[in-house]
Amino acid sequence: MKAYVKSILLSLFFTCLLPFNVAADEVTDVVNDVAAKLVQQLPMDKKIALKSLSPDETGLPESFLRQLVSETEAALMSKSAFGIKLLNRTSTEQIWEDAIEFGDADFDQLYAASKAEILLILDAQAAATGLTMNYTAYALDGDESGRVIASSGVVRVDIDLEKAIGIN
Repeated sequence: MKAYVKSILLSLFFTCLLPFNVAADEVTDVVNDVAAKLVQQLPMDKKIALKSLSPDETGLPESFLRQLVSETEAALMSKSAFGIKLLNRTSTEQIWEDAIEFGDADFDQLYAASKAEILLILDAQAAATGLTMNYTAYALDGDESGRVIASSGVVRVDIDLEKAIGIN
């Protein structure tokens, strides 16, 4: 099962990267810098779920948000020397849908494997000068539930969104 999940995650990651290579080139350095700072703040012994706000909330296309989340996931893994316990919620939700649709997975096992103790939310917004991103990590369990554990603050990325992804 783990090999199946890993291969699906890798294929989703590379599929999401293809449409926006130009944007990825301009955003990669910023995402890597933010990931390096977040790795210093996040507890490596806790399971962390990574999710972005929806296209309706951000005004950005779903495919671009998926690319940002995948880029963030790769950067966090790299900066933590693969020590971080990270779940990409977007990929996880797609795997759940496929597994349930084809009926070849145990729901209780999927749920147990996806339970996280921290939620890291990416809030990316189109701005006049390009893109703003803010990462905030919240505790999900116990007395600490809802408490902010880590935050990147607002990070601005100078990128021509119209040229990169067709947003004016």
